[in-house]
Amino acid sequence: INPQAVQQIRETLQDTQRLMDDLMMQSPDATGLCDLEGNFISVNDAFVRMFNIPRTEVVEKLNIFRDSPIAGQAEQYGRLKKGETIVIPVLRYPSNGKYLSVKAYPTYRSSHEISGYALVIEDITQRVIADEQIKASLEEKKVLLKEIHHRVKNNLQVISSLLTLQSANITDERVLDSFKESQNRVRSMALVHEKLYQSDNLSKVNFTEYIGNLSAFLFSSYGADADHIGLDLKVEDVAIDIDKAVPCGLIVNELLSNSFKHAFKDGREGEIFVRMRRDGDRYVLVAGDNGVGFPADVDFRNTPSLGLQLVGMLTEQLDGTIELDRSAGTKFTITFPA
Repeated sequence: INPQAVQQIRETLQDTQRLMDDLMMQSPDATGLCDLEGNFISVNDAFVRMFNIPRTEVVEKLNIFRDSPIAGQAEQYGRLKKGETIVIPVLRYPSNGKYLSVKAYPTYRSSHEISGYALVIEDITQRVIADEQIKASLEEKKVLLKEIHHRVKNNLQVISSLLTLQSANITDERVLDSFKESQNRVRSMALVHEKLYQSDNLSKVNFTEYIGNLSAFLFSSYGADADHIGLDLKVEDVAIDIDKAVPCGLIVNELLSNSFKHAFKDGREGEIFVRMRRDGDRYVLVAGDNGVGFPADVDFRNTPSLGLQLVGMLTEQLDGTIELDRSAGTKFTITFPA
């Protein structure tokens, strides 16, 4: 045996051991090495600081299965003894109240047999506290936004009630109809904020529920006879941003109001329908009826009717397009970006 080669190998091993010891000691995470029985044989300075235990006491007395953060978790250290790596993302250590992220894994001999275990512990207390503060702040803002939507809804309902009181003194049918239409418009906006107040998502409106509630309200408001007029609602389960929900709701309000007022005069029977679906990056809204039909001599894009003027302006606000089909009653199709 070449003594010089032996010495060189010995020095290489010592350098490797020193490097491993330095990596362990310089680690900001608490790190400990244990023998096959789980007794600690080495810990770094971060371990001593984290648990405030003298290094000699750790090495002489503590055991990974009895005294570490995974103590008492039979399933966890059972897996570790079988050669698995175990990870506990968040663990509150009762001895010092800290929140820890724990990783433990087996070490091996050259024969591939388990020689012991390594324990790496990160103190995530500040991170957990920061997360809890963020969650509390978000919850506070959520409550505040809900309260804002609730107050807006109440204020709009007050306006609606004032219109009702004012209309009680009006005998002119045309003026009375105008008051009623304005009241319905206010109600359609209030319904958006009511849905947002009831929702967990404070930026989007469940349009399926919204259309159902709005249609039922208009049906009752116009005193429609369920034996003669049916409602057919086929609205996909879509959630629309609030900046689109308000104009879209007003459009539906105007188109359905027109159907209730004009499509089924003289006891005529029929159906009023609303369709809503998403087509790629656009929404497609269809509303109308199979009643008497839209007058052939009226240009819906250029009409003195305030309702249809509103529909046109609101469609432009949505960056959408509107088309009218008069072939079987009245059917408006409005397409706008999703």
